[in-house]
Amino acid sequence: MSNLPTPENIVSLAIAQTAVVTPPPVVVTTPTEVTPIPVAVATSPVVTIPTEVTTTPAEVTPPPVVTTPITEVTTPPVVTPAPPPIVILPPVTPCPTEGNVEKICNAYGQTIKVTDILPGGQVSNGILEGTLNNQGWVSNLTLTSTGKLIGGVVTGYIKNQGVMLDFEFKGMSIMGGTLGGVIRNTSQVGGYFQDVTLQANTKITGGTLKGTIKGDKKSPALLEKVRVKKGSHLSGVKLGKGVKLEKGVIVEQQTK
Repeated sequence: MSNLPTPENIVSLAIAQTAVVTPPPVVVTTPTEVTPIPVAVATSPVVTIPTEVTTTPAEVTPPPVVTTPITEVTTPPVVTPAPPPIVILPPVTPCPTEGNVEKICNAYGQTIKVTDILPGGQVSNGILEGTLNNQGWVSNLTLTSTGKLIGGVVTGYIKNQGVMLDFEFKGMSIMGGTLGGVIRNTSQVGGYFQDVTLQANTKITGGTLKGTIKGDKKSPALLEKVRVKKGSHLSGVKLGKGVKLEKGVIVEQQTK
């Protein structure tokens, strides 16, 4: 068979070349609505930066000035008190070496050699070795074993190794020795008798007793209105009205 075109093929080819080619329909695609997917976005913390605030001071209206009238004050004159009068005491003379004492005298630690103190007389700071009849005052005496004081007022501190009879005591203390007769302790400074021996029938009124107080067992001493300090030891005494015994006082040979 020959490959040459036939007349029919030529006609068909011509028709095919002249035929209108219809293009394929264009398909228009309408885009569909896309819903966005929310995305979590991390936010940074909000930092508040303080801003400087300028405060305008408020205008202050000063209070009205009140003028107070000044009253003149008259200062009273300074009164200077008068100085106290200067009292010049007469010098205390040494005690005489004999005779009597009618005035105030000071033995200055020496032995008292007078025998009588008259009313108004006072003897102080002496050593008594003999007998002294007292109608005045004595103070701060030391009685030796041979010393003997009779009567009067006794004051100050007394160191006694002798005998003291019938007196009023206004001082601080009498230590030791023998006491007798009628004795009144009117001291206002807590005066006391300590470690004393009492003669037969002695009577002591007032004051305080301390230590060992020894009376006569056959003729006991009478105590009235006396306070006996704790720990004291009494013998040969009678306890009269107003006697107060502190704790631990021992009383023996008491006669009622």
